[in-house]
Amino acid sequence: MQGDVFMDTHDFKNGPTRAYFDGSGDYLELEDSNDWDLGSGNFTLDFWAKFDGIPQTTQLIGQWETGDRSFLLEWDAAQKKLNFYYELEGDMNSHVLSFDWQASGGIWQHVALVRHGNEINAFINGAQIGQTQTLTGTLRNSSSSLKIGAGLKGWLDEFRLSQGIARWTSAFDPEKTLNLSDDKVKLWIFRQNKPGN
Repeated sequence: MQGDVFMDTHDFKNGPTRAYFDGSGDYLELEDSNDWDLGSGNFTLDFWAKFDGIPQTTQLIGQWETGDRSFLLEWDAAQKKLNFYYELEGDMNSHVLSFDWQASGGIWQHVALVRHGNEINAFINGAQIGQTQTLTGTLRNSSSSLKIGAGLKGWLDEFRLSQGIARWTSAFDPEKTLNLSDDKVKLWIFRQNKPGN
């Protein structure tokens, strides 16, 4: 962990802990792994977030270092958009898919980004936001570290990265995501139970 991220045992979405980021130099950093290589297949990024006060621009999760980029999911406070930036194998250009979202402070919100074939959908609290967008090709396999929560002032809980599965392609009940685990889950942090429990 970078900065002074700490595990908070109060007001969690799903006990016993969640992580608090103070918006000033805090983020979680994980070494590169094949588990973060989203490639050309289905994937799902999902988590619970609670912004502390007025939501500010946050790099929620990504491998996005200059010259070695793969993907980045970002909340853009100025544009009020959930942005998914990505680079493809064999293409040094950066691309972005944007979904309109007015994030709220002080409440838990479930955020999900799902790739299903060549389609990308975003969901907030189980409801699709914006239009289905198109992503073709293979995401670059970056060797940079995976960063979570850079710029966030607030809390994260039940943070998952799943490979090889599009968990939702239509509206769903976000409460049923709690403790969701299977062999497609490659990253699961701030969780209540261990995978398989």
